[in-house]
Amino acid sequence: MSEHLKKHRPAQTMLARSVQLALGATTALGLCQVALAQDEAAKLGRVEVTGSSIKRLDAETALPVQVINREAIAKSGVTTAEQLLGQLSANVGAIEEKAQNTDTQKNSGFSGANLRGLGVSSTLVLLNGRRMANYAFGGQGVDLSSIPLAALERVEVLKDGASATYGADAVGGVINFITRKDYQGAQIAVRAGGYDEGGGNRKQVSGSAGYGDLDRDGFNVFGAVQYQQSAQLRANQRDWSKTALRPDVGSVGTSTTNWPSNLFTTSAAASLIGSVDTNGGKCAPPTSVFSGGFCQFDYQAAADLVPETKKLNTFARGVLALNAANSLFVEAAHSENEAHYRISPATFTSYRLTANGPRISLFYPKNGPFFPKTYTSMTTGLPVATPNTKDIFVAVRLLPLGQRERVQDTKQDRFVFGAEGEFAGWDYSAAVNHSVSMATERYNNGFVYGSKLGPLITSGVVNLWGDNTPEVLALMEATQAKNVAGRTGRATSDSIDAHASKEVFQLPAGAVALAVGFELRREKLTDIQSDEAKSGLLNNITSSPDTRSERKVKALFTEVHVPIAKGLDADLAVRYDSYDTGDIGSSTNPKLSLRWQPVKELLLRSAIGTGFRAPSLADVSASGGLSSSSNFYTDPLRCINGVGPGCKPGPMPIRSGGNPFLKPETSKQFSLGVAVDPGLGFYATVDYWKIEKNDVISQLSESLIGSNFAYISKYVTRDPADPAYPGLPGQISEILLPVDNQGVRRVTGLDVALSHRANLGQYGKVRTSLSGSYLLKSQEQLVKGGEIVDVLGKYANLYPTPRWKHLLSVDWSQGDWNLIFSNQFQSHYRDAYANLVNATTGFVASVAHGTPGSVSANVASHSTYNLQGGYTGFKNIRLDAGVTNLFNKAPPTSNQSGYFRGFDQSVDATGRYVYVSAAYTFK
Repeated sequence: MSEHLKKHRPAQTMLARSVQLALGATTALGLCQVALAQDEAAKLGRVEVTGSSIKRLDAETALPVQVINREAIAKSGVTTAEQLLGQLSANVGAIEEKAQNTDTQKNSGFSGANLRGLGVSSTLVLLNGRRMANYAFGGQGVDLSSIPLAALERVEVLKDGASATYGADAVGGVINFITRKDYQGAQIAVRAGGYDEGGGNRKQVSGSAGYGDLDRDGFNVFGAVQYQQSAQLRANQRDWSKTALRPDVGSVGTSTTNWPSNLFTTSAAASLIGSVDTNGGKCAPPTSVFSGGFCQFDYQAAADLVPETKKLNTFARGVLALNAANSLFVEAAHSENEAHYRISPATFTSYRLTANGPRISLFYPKNGPFFPKTYTSMTTGLPVATPNTKDIFVAVRLLPLGQRERVQDTKQDRFVFGAEGEFAGWDYSAAVNHSVSMATERYNNGFVYGSKLGPLITSGVVNLWGDNTPEVLALMEATQAKNVAGRTGRATSDSIDAHASKEVFQLPAGAVALAVGFELRREKLTDIQSDEAKSGLLNNITSSPDTRSERKVKALFTEVHVPIAKGLDADLAVRYDSYDTGDIGSSTNPKLSLRWQPVKELLLRSAIGTGFRAPSLADVSASGGLSSSSNFYTDPLRCINGVGPGCKPGPMPIRSGGNPFLKPETSKQFSLGVAVDPGLGFYATVDYWKIEKNDVISQLSESLIGSNFAYISKYVTRDPADPAYPGLPGQISEILLPVDNQGVRRVTGLDVALSHRANLGQYGKVRTSLSGSYLLKSQEQLVKGGEIVDVLGKYANLYPTPRWKHLLSVDWSQGDWNLIFSNQFQSHYRDAYANLVNATTGFVASVAHGTPGSVSANVASHSTYNLQGGYTGFKNIRLDAGVTNLFNKAPPTSNQSGYFRGFDQSVDATGRYVYVSAAYTFK
């Protein structure tokens, strides 16, 4: 250790123990309650803790920082950053890569953190204290798949607003992934696991190595690599997800577009079932069900819960000591993620013969060889003659061609070069940072050229109601788009930043410290659809405008630490940000925090500040592509008094839209906390926090279709009126849901952390930890000037807001043995109540909040248990085995009306998972 660092080594005191809780001690599947930053300070002297720009001897800030160290990560049983953050009680409504939330083409291979449930774009994710480029598709946040878990030393989670230090995106908090810095040695590890009920098996190999001692050799180089493969997990491999027809919970989620095809005498007439005989079993599970007078396709049985993925993460860091106090460093990171998203086979009801030409409805010819002369009425069971005076309109599900498969290839590169150390009494750090996210989308299976398949079906060659010959199936197969590029995105972030801190003068209670800094950043985003995808010739693919945006950001910031009296300190931070595009302009955000420790066993802290979030480049860009709504809705203008063609709920065509006139969000935050260290191994922290956002930047919620159609009607585009329904408007062809500055979002809650250590003598040591979050208030305003709605403990806007979440763990160790038992819990909440089956009509419209009629139900609380054991008795070897969801707890039943029906999608729905791992350390 250098002389400069040695002279700043602090002594371990009872104060350090109490600070462990002040820093938000961590629990997560055995994540130990440790003051990592404090331990780091003991080793390295002055350290910089997430949320502050000032280096200090102790990590004794007034902000709630939760720390997860490397050992805790290893004991947690997780293999990705997404899984690790999924264990945080403050992470609510996060976006996960698994395709558990929808059977549409919306999944883009992205996983993002969501502290306090304020949105992915309000959680800032850093790597070694510096930014990474946002994900190329959508640009809302950093993709957690790009984080090199094998290279991490620890993770610091600041659960408080930090715009005064980091600028935009830090309204909900900051997650700082910190890699190993001075590691020497090498390690290799392998891991494999699988589910009891099949599907989703995973295997992983990782390695890391470091060489060089900074003090002795004047340099250190470190590198890590991790590769993981995961198999797909299909919905029909789990009892709770194998069907979308759930009359037991009042939920129906099937489609009248089927194979064998439903047919219509005209597009407006009642549905007829072709030569389908219920007794013959053709309209039967696993692909079809009879519901509402239709032979309906059960699309949920044909979708995947979890995608097949291949992930590669690499990281390298080199440090060169210039002298005892200064060094140069370079970091390089590269990640790749290939995800195969498979959903139900494509629908086919219309097509184009020429690029962007008119759509032609799909008909089967009246003189075709397979024209059904009669069909069996599925309501009466009697044969009915099929009118053969004209062609029949058909709605086809392309079951013979298999699942639709999109392949998402994502790459992330990051290069940082900088210097850090001490100069003229200032502790400084400066760097140049280049980060880029690249994503491509390919159509691999199940997408057809309508210009080829349409004429094939209208010729009468294809039997839509029976078996086809191998030759006909080959003709159908030839219409598919195989490995066709659909979309390419690229997001870059280039920046130069520097900050420095020093003690500027002495007060009776201690030294006043000052920090100053600046950041210059340029952001770019391109999101371009291929010409083939834009042509309209590919069925089930809609065109969308290209996005090409960039902007520059300038920022100045400062922070002052003032010791007011013995045990009482204050921090004041201010940051000024200026944007050169749109209506964003500039923003200045202060933050004041206080820390008071009247006795060594008690620490009180409080902070108040403002924040802001600039709209992302995607937010201010052009409209996006067309997709289906997540929920099913009726059309109130075509459903009068429960009668009409719009009364049957179904997915609505949604087009997202950007807004170049967006203003930044603004926010106010307040927190008040206490940490106690009464001794005897007990520690505890309780923090009250309150956040209010104004001018919330968000896409208009699709729930407005069901709850406030009058407001949303100005964004509705319709087809021409159908003469078969005089007096009614045409069908909805598109609903634009633009990004807009909406109203307010208010969230208030309590964070609780408890820990106890016990020495059992010859029976080992036990550490018991609890980390939980309890929401006191959650309100949102979907329309500016509209009603402020209470969503606490309810399902709203596609995800729930449970009051309480916790992680409880018991970590026992003795000699070479270690055993961790943990419990992850989420409280019950009010259900969605959408698409409940009504005894008279068969359906009711989706409801955003509340209970329709007399129906009353909650989504039950969810509690899972996990167990992991480790052994280190063999030289240089660590062996681990574990089980997540030990008792194979099924997700709670729910009426949520997304494309996946019948179960709570906010919890893990994969079942019991068993894994083993082995690691060898070279010494």
